Amino acid sequence: MDRNNHTWMPAWENLTFICEGKQLNNTLQFRVGESPANWPFQLMILQIGLVNSFRLILECVLRPFGKHTFVPQILGAIALGPSLLGQNDTFYTQVLYSPKGVLMINMFKAMGYMFLLFLLSVRLELSIMKECGKLAVILGVASLVVPMVITITFSLFLRDFFQFSGELYKTLPSVAALVSTTSFHVILEVLTDLKLLNSELGRLALSSSMISGISSWLFLAVVFDVQEQLLMGMPEGIVLGQLSKIMVVFIVMFIFRPIMIWMVRKTPDGKPLKEPFVCGIVLMLLCVAMFGEYSGQHFYFAPVILGMATPNGPTVVSSLMENLDCFVQAVFVPCFVIDAGRRTNINLMKLKNFVVVELLMTVSTLAKFVSIIVPSLYFKMPFLDALSLGFILNCKGLFDVQFFSRGNKLRLISNDNFAALVIGSAFQSAMCTWLVKLIYDPSRRYFAYARHTIEHINQEDSELRVLACVYQQDNVPSIISVIEDSNPTKEDPIEVYVLNLKQSVGGTVPLLISHQVKSSSSSYKPNEVDHVINAFCQIERRNQGLSMVQCYTSCAPYPTLHDAVCSMAQEKTTSLIILPVTNSNDPSTRIVNRNILKYAPCSVGILFDPRKTGRSILPHQAMKKVCVIFLGGSDDRETLAYGARMAMNPYIVLALIRLVDENQISDADLIEKRHDLNMITEFKHFTANSSNKVQFIEYATTEGSETAMLLRSICKRFDLILVGRRHDNSSALLSGLSEWNEKEELGVIGDMLASSDFDCRAHVLVIQQQASVVQEMIESPRRSSCRMSISDRPSLSISSIY
Repeated sequence: MDRNNHTWMPAWENLTFICEGKQLNNTLQFRVGESPANWPFQLMILQIGLVNSFRLILECVLRPFGKHTFVPQILGAIALGPSLLGQNDTFYTQVLYSPKGVLMINMFKAMGYMFLLFLLSVRLELSIMKECGKLAVILGVASLVVPMVITITFSLFLRDFFQFSGELYKTLPSVAALVSTTSFHVILEVLTDLKLLNSELGRLALSSSMISGISSWLFLAVVFDVQEQLLMGMPEGIVLGQLSKIMVVFIVMFIFRPIMIWMVRKTPDGKPLKEPFVCGIVLMLLCVAMFGEYSGQHFYFAPVILGMATPNGPTVVSSLMENLDCFVQAVFVPCFVIDAGRRTNINLMKLKNFVVVELLMTVSTLAKFVSIIVPSLYFKMPFLDALSLGFILNCKGLFDVQFFSRGNKLRLISNDNFAALVIGSAFQSAMCTWLVKLIYDPSRRYFAYARHTIEHINQEDSELRVLACVYQQDNVPSIISVIEDSNPTKEDPIEVYVLNLKQSVGGTVPLLISHQVKSSSSSYKPNEVDHVINAFCQIERRNQGLSMVQCYTSCAPYPTLHDAVCSMAQEKTTSLIILPVTNSNDPSTRIVNRNILKYAPCSVGILFDPRKTGRSILPHQAMKKVCVIFLGGSDDRETLAYGARMAMNPYIVLALIRLVDENQISDADLIEKRHDLNMITEFKHFTANSSNKVQFIEYATTEGSETAMLLRSICKRFDLILVGRRHDNSSALLSGLSEWNEKEELGVIGDMLASSDFDCRAHVLVIQQQASVVQEMIESPRRSSCRMSISDRPSLSISSIY
């Protein structure tokens, strides 16, 4: 085939017959001069290996501009095609355009696109469309209708004004329609790359793209079906094709979906699907795709419907992703991009066609920007967020390339148009994702303009609101023990929000499930979440001042799981987040805890339980020894405020141990010192009537080794130890200790207490005061008017020192 004159026509007009021998597995033929073009399997392996190699190299090169999935893939395929390696005649004829190799690649390409569509559709959560607000609906409709109307109108004006002729004249409206569409599968991948799936902007982008994407998909499906039937001379097939789609929907919804729901019910809670169930779902996918092909549809319709009908939840999604995603991405998807790159020849593109197509893409992009930014600003969205949303919804991906490819094969667009669209899509996607990474900071929304801490609880909101996070069922007893120690009473109640954190496979749409208390029944089999709910319900019933408002489960990939915690803490205006940590060195939970410490809109308590198994949940009737270790600083003041609340518990004996520098040499801020002294003075005044249950002990040390010896001596004498997380590492009290810090999230003191060398038997609660507060509000002149005397509200907290 001549690379300068190859065309792509529908299969019914350009038939090629390939005759194969019975034996094609003797690879020794390569050594005796046999042409590589006769061995399709080896050719396919070679091309897949080359594309994956190019992709890895380009990912490393583009890493400073952010993570991309689509751009390295398509650029690697273009490099493999006639634009670069295909310039070599031997490679072009023997590898790239070998008829047997093309046939093999096309078969794997179809399989890859089918499985990729299915896996991405499985990851989608249709309930997002039900819950999306008015803004998402407006954006979804406007981002499709406005660009399409403006771009098609501009294309008609352009071709008549410049009097284009031939293919360019016929294909301009089709190009305008294709560049105006949006694929929600592409937006899902972009949000995954940017790690914005669990953010507020990400959920808005995904919900609006689903509205515009499904509309675009249905519109293009009808257009492609009509064009295909007209080219075949079978107009009656248009109606039959649509009826067959209804049959596919019926089979999926009333046969396959109930079977998948039965599979989920037969799977134990928290366990992946059994291998026969996974194979059964794959068989369903192959069956509906085959039925679609036999009934006159394109194979891409059935996988989308089956994916959307698959039951949501980590059980099914995680099992399918873990079993299929890696192979699909490494083997099938490269075959898909190889076909696109093979048909993109930069060297033969006509400049006029390229300029016109890119001009239409620019007009469509600007029109979509306007249709997104104007409604967003009208609904009071910050300008940078609206701009980021516009960039995200303008990204292109593999599914847009598939639409371009289908339009090319149906002669709706020319070869030059296809090549220009592929190159323009890669450039546009790279620029948009890079700009979003530059201008959008998802953590900015967690910045608080008021103190949400235990130390600064005010009179208008006297109850202590706690967000208790649970990784596993064994975390519950220790969390409940700390909450009961916090002295919930009718006068000073505690509201507890329970968030069960579950990991899902990367790229899946985060789920937030609200649970209700289920009545006991002999036919009902409780799961792990029900045990957690029932445990908190027990302490709610026996503590009149404690209320568990709601229990939730958040399913998200670990890199974004902290977004669910921070969002709920901000929404519920909690003052404290309790995070469990165990002796295990699980890096995933440690990453989540670190991210929460960094972005939390309130104070955070890291709870270390030295026991490998939690204690049984029993009423707290025995005296409990609690220790507060005070070195100074905002975290220690928050810890002391929490300890003051515990001191009011009739079953708590509290000891405040203050460590001071014997040499009185410290670079600490004098204002911080004054705040520390004021806090301790108020604590003494506050607990003056409870001197028999509260002790104040002061130790003077000269170096870090003495501090370590002191901590070792007291860690076995208490049931619960409260300590601040952040301290001045230059202080003589901690000299040399920070070098041995293994778990950064616990701080220097907390890490020592949690160390196996200390053999600490007490629970350790490491507290960090709210970190993400806008300093202008903290330093407001109204500090003095907001000050609350501890004598006025003795059971709430230590008074604010500001």
